[in-house]
Amino acid sequence: MWHGHKLLGSRGASVVINDQFGDDKSLVAVAEAIKKTGGKAIINTDSILDGGKIVETAVQSFGGLHILINAAGSAAQSKSFEHLDDAEWSAETELHIKGNFLTTNAAWKHFRNQSFGRIINVSSLVGLHGSSGQVVSAAATHSQVGYSYTLAKEGLKKNILVNVVIPITTPGSAAPNFDQSASVVAFLVHEKNKKESGTCFQISDKQVARLRWQRSGGLLLHADDTMTPAVLLKNWKQVTNFDKPDYASGPRDFLDLQKKGAQLPPNESTDPISFKGRVVLITGAGSGLGRAYALHFASLGASVMVNDIADPSAVLEEIRDLGGKAASVIGSAEDGKRNVDATIRAFGRIDVVVNNAGILRDKAFHNMSDTLWDPVLSVHLGGTYKNIRAAWPHFVKQGYGRVVNTTSVTGIYGQFGQANYAAAKSAIIGLTRALALEGAKHNILVNVIAPNAGTNMTKTILSDEVSKLFQPAHVAPIVSALASHVTAPSISGGVFEAGSGWFGNTRWEVLKGQSKEVKSLDEAANLISSLTDSSKSYPTTIEANIALFNQQDGAPKLNSGDVILANIRTAQSTASKASKFVYTQRDLVLYALSVGSKHTELPLVFEGHKDFTPLPVLDSSLSSRRSALQDG
Repeated sequence: MWHGHKLLGSRGASVVINDQFGDDKSLVAVAEAIKKTGGKAIINTDSILDGGKIVETAVQSFGGLHILINAAGSAAQSKSFEHLDDAEWSAETELHIKGNFLTTNAAWKHFRNQSFGRIINVSSLVGLHGSSGQVVSAAATHSQVGYSYTLAKEGLKKNILVNVVIPITTPGSAAPNFDQSASVVAFLVHEKNKKESGTCFQISDKQVARLRWQRSGGLLLHADDTMTPAVLLKNWKQVTNFDKPDYASGPRDFLDLQKKGAQLPPNESTDPISFKGRVVLITGAGSGLGRAYALHFASLGASVMVNDIADPSAVLEEIRDLGGKAASVIGSAEDGKRNVDATIRAFGRIDVVVNNAGILRDKAFHNMSDTLWDPVLSVHLGGTYKNIRAAWPHFVKQGYGRVVNTTSVTGIYGQFGQANYAAAKSAIIGLTRALALEGAKHNILVNVIAPNAGTNMTKTILSDEVSKLFQPAHVAPIVSALASHVTAPSISGGVFEAGSGWFGNTRWEVLKGQSKEVKSLDEAANLISSLTDSSKSYPTTIEANIALFNQQDGAPKLNSGDVILANIRTAQSTASKASKFVYTQRDLVLYALSVGSKHTELPLVFEGHKDFTPLPVLDSSLSSRRSALQDG
């Protein structure tokens, strides 16, 4: 539960405390704490999937709604991807992504009518960097980034400001000071905040940082038949070269890149990369980018499974005319098991999954409906998950696999009228990063690209003349480069933008402020406005990000080895007082279920059983530092 409700109440706010899963006593205690500060509070236990009811509670109880903080979320349970089932995936993504949409959409009409609204969407470090065993949480929480950036663009003219907050708990804080984070959030949702919107903040009890996307200068090649995956990998250092980066809020000028690339000489030949003996499944391969990928992989010797909801016979004929091998499976990208099973039947194995299928259902957010939201999330995010999930056991068994997912500049930077598309495409980034960490030990590489090309999906936004210039074939080499057997193991979990023969890498940069106590709105405003200078910090893991927040102002930057050794020394020197934990019966049951106890093990999961008892490992699991635990 967010800790700023008390501060908002003390400033005169009327607060609806919503928690479907909260303990009644805890909710009452929060409400009473707010009332003691002079604020007003009411408890609501509706599911966020009934977001309209939550918003209506605020309107009926207090006469209106001005601020929405979407912080709902269950505790992330660690489970390996190969043991994750579809029901768990659907339930969690529905709750966190769809639930946020339903609540925000219900509030949006009130915000528009009064020309005022402030929204905070909560993401996580798991979403930002990925975490092995937390695929669902990574996808769900990263979805909030592109989604929030889109809402910020749509809400601006109606004075609706939207930001993302990532809470960070730093080790060594026995009694965290929540005044810091509460004051910053309080400013972001206050009427004093006139322009800060579409920003992602990391907030701990000690530090505040602003995040921004940094895009590499990238590699520009002459876009013709000499532009091969081998040429791309040979020059890969240029793809990831950030010596001359830009800090964009949208795509590169691909028309300019196309013109400059055409003036370059043909690319120097190099030893070709062969996909002979490899099997590639491509979704949405009946036209556009998918078709280009299918022809490209076939030309490199791969056996290609062409999946499309429409009959892709024409693509199969093209491949066979070129002497390639191909088969098709007609159906939705959402039917991942069927697609993978068909691939195995046709070719006996599967080595590469390219998730390309997609649809658009664009609409301004105040007109967005379930019928527009659900199909986009289902095809893009659901289809991506299901095809990888079906292929994953095969990858693990053979100790080899390559996955290339598809995001978009909308998923990275947001785009007016595409909240559904942004949420799905941003979630795919989080999913990719979590799977990259989990797949590393099995030689499974997972990356995500944001392609720029003229396709059926872009007909509504690009002229025919421009569309013809942005050829899908000019994106294909990065897909095969990321999917090859010679791709370096370090090239995994990356976000790449591509089009017109240009290939670049996109990453997060952290702009960290000075450590100083912040309690007032003015102090918070000054701190936020000071977060403009680059600190040259680009953490790619949760551990590195937390270490960055632990680093004292003026201290030299630590490399990864120093961070590890420093953390070990800190842990060894830490002496803590005895800690007392008090567990309710509900805590014991939920813990037992979370680590795999079955419903038939009644002494562990049913508090009414005569032999009801806690798991003996519960105590040790709750202490991350050396301490003496007392029975409670």
